[in-house]
Amino acid sequence: MEAKEFLGQVRHLKEMIKSKKMELAEMRANMYDGAHDNSGVRVQTTPTGDAMEKRIIDVADMEAEICDSITDYYTKYHEVINVINRLSRGRYIMVIRERWICDKTLETIAQENNYSFSTIRHDYWKAMKEMEEIIENMNTN
Repeated sequence: MEAKEFLGQVRHLKEMIKSKKMELAEMRANMYDGAHDNSGVRVQTTPTGDAMEKRIIDVADMEAEICDSITDYYTKYHEVINVINRLSRGRYIMVIRERWICDKTLETIAQENNYSFSTIRHDYWKAMKEMEEIIENMNTN
C-alpha cells in the first residue's frame, strides 16, 4: 500500500461518516412526512403506524451504522497516527499530520509554522518517502 492510500483511509472514513450523518439528518427531517392521521377517512392501506415504525427502524439502523463507522475511524486514526509518529524528524511528523489529519494545505502549514513553502514542500516529500518505507516494512513483517 502506498503512503497516500494509507493516509487517505482516515479522510475516506471521515467523509463517509459525514455523509451518513447528513443522510441521517434528512431521514429524521422526513420521518413524519406522510405519517399524518387519516382516522376519519376509510381507505384500505397500510396503517400509518407501520410506515412510522419502518422509519424509526431505518433511523436506528443508520445510527448503528454511524457508530460502527466512528469506531472504524478511530481504530484507523490511531493506526495512522502511530505510523506517522515513527517518522525520523519532528518536522516530518508535523507536516504529515497537518496535511493528512488536519486537511491543511502545504501553504497553510508553512505560514502557520513560520517556514518557507519550499522547506515544507521538501519536508513533505521526504516524509512521504519515509512513510512508504515504514509501510513497506510493516507489510513484510
